[in-house]
Amino acid sequence: ADATKKANNETYSSKIVKEMKAIAKEGAKKKKETVKKVQSLIAKAAKKKVIHKNKAARLQSRLMS
Repeated sequence: ADATKKANNETYSSKIVKEMKAIAKEGAKKKKETVKKVQSLIAKAAKKKVIHKNKAARLQSRLMS
């Protein structure tokens, strides 16, 4: 059970980091779509307690700035 949880947590974390790096590289057109996708990933990760809710809020805030 612990190994499965750890694998799921790593998947969420790596997806979030990967998408945030993509946002930094992208142009303005694709940025809106990707930001929405990342916000969804962050919210799901917080809901499943992969990351803390305050960290999720902080990450989402940084996306919008």
